[in-house]
Amino acid sequence: MTAPLYGGLLLASDDWDASWDGVDAGTLVLPDEQSDAWTDHQTGNGAAALSRAILALTSPSALDGMYYEKTVSGLTYSSGAVLEARVKITASSTADDTGFLLCINAGECQHRVWLRTDGLNIDGFDEVELDLTSWHVIRVAATGIDTRVYIDDNLVASGHFSALKETSSVLFGAVPGYGYATANVSFVRARDFFDYEELEEAGWLSTIGPSDFTIEDLAKGSAIALTVDHSSTASFSLAEPPTFTDQDDDSLHDQGIYVQLLGEMDGDGFTVLVTNVSYDGDYGYSVENGYGYGYEDGTTLPDIYLRWRRTGLVAL
Repeated sequence: MTAPLYGGLLLASDDWDASWDGVDAGTLVLPDEQSDAWTDHQTGNGAAALSRAILALTSPSALDGMYYEKTVSGLTYSSGAVLEARVKITASSTADDTGFLLCINAGECQHRVWLRTDGLNIDGFDEVELDLTSWHVIRVAATGIDTRVYIDDNLVASGHFSALKETSSVLFGAVPGYGYATANVSFVRARDFFDYEELEEAGWLSTIGPSDFTIEDLAKGSAIALTVDHSSTASFSLAEPPTFTDQDDDSLHDQGIYVQLLGEMDGDGFTVLVTNVSYDGDYGYSVENGYGYGYEDGTTLPDIYLRWRRTGLVAL
């Protein structure tokens, strides 16, 4: 099962128009070797190797290149398109608009996203700083002129198309003339939008966050109402309640922190009541007394570190 543009709000499907996962009819294959083959583009010292169904792409300099392309006739300006890959970037150039490329050519508009060890950017837009040296599922969604990038089901970047391109295809890898990159890939797949993803009357499915915040000096047994306005990021026409974890993405259940959704919730934000039931750690900092580790030194009350996400239909 997959979650194309959302975090599990609707049923998912594995009906992809183009895909590669390292195995074809029980045999390990490169993308250009499978029955529904991709086209390989190799330049200079660019290279591809396969080990245990993991593809290693190497392009050691900007003069080299190693990428794969697949024609997908169903990708158009109006249909919407999704390109999804599980990738780990092991080395790369550092400049924007260089590195490992994920690209959708959707009939009229080309959508390019560049991945590097320390972040990513939509072509022509600012970098989003992220550690991409470990495995992540990167998802590029193209709708008309708009480009969105999701990492592990979380929206991290929004922008617009890169160029006009009257072809329908997808490609991934390192393109000569655009820096360098070395990466591991475990799968790549692409398709147009499903009917239920379009939802033209209500909007597009999206997850916003993670967003971190700190509540300072909240004593055990105390509670505070917290209001969040996320309208500058997204306004939902229909949405799930927000979900909360600590800032390590661990459950709050066994930490003595209780988050209760109050009635003040709409498409632009929400209000929750945060109660410190029994949490007694991570004391705040006092200029006079330093860090407190009890109720007589430094700041006498613990700080609460929370993280939230919210999934819904982005209002059009």
